[in-house]
Amino acid sequence: MPRARMIAPAALALAMLFGSLSAHAQSIYGLTLRPTDAAPEGAPRGSADIVSANGTYEVSVNLSAASGVLKLDAFRGASAFVVWAVDMDGRSGRVGALDEQLRLDAARVEHLIARLYITAEPAAGASNPTGARLYEVTLRNVPEAEGVVASAQEAAPPTEAATAEPAPAGPTPTTAARNDTPKVLPTTGTGLGDLLVLAAAGLALVAAGLRLRAVRL
Repeated sequence: MPRARMIAPAALALAMLFGSLSAHAQSIYGLTLRPTDAAPEGAPRGSADIVSANGTYEVSVNLSAASGVLKLDAFRGASAFVVWAVDMDGRSGRVGALDEQLRLDAARVEHLIARLYITAEPAAGASNPTGARLYEVTLRNVPEAEGVVASAQEAAPPTEAATAEPAPAGPTPTTAARNDTPKVLPTTGTGLGDLLVLAAAGLALVAAGLRLRAVRL
């Protein structure tokens, strides 16, 4: 009986520890992409999911609700809507291009994301953003710098040529784009503090079980 009472707290402690490790191994951030002043009138909001696991990030975007008003032929010289991610140094990097349903699934990004935005570009593989920002969401307010980071690796790379000559894409907004932020901001922490707290609680339970056994012996 004493041994059984000692095993129960130990098992509970291990379950808490491994459960917390699993919870922190992968985090999912659900964000709202908001139209800027450059977006077509009446453009609805979109969504973006960022899945964080083992130091990389998978980005999925869904603007299908805007398919009725967000048309490429409304932007001179544009052939694709491209998603960009701003890193913590303020540099933009191409994440991927939206498909015909205005969706992007599981494009991998190697750096921490401070901001996501969408532009209309002359090519799906454009290496620099040239069009006005049509949708945007800010996770961290960082000053943006010139230059770009390495492009993200898409789950299904586009087949369009990435060497098209840059051309103006999209109307110039008459007012500055709104700097909208999601209602709930994800944290950039690793969860180590939570793990230490849970580990300490587990060790305390194990110690209590050992003391209980010693008293009964």
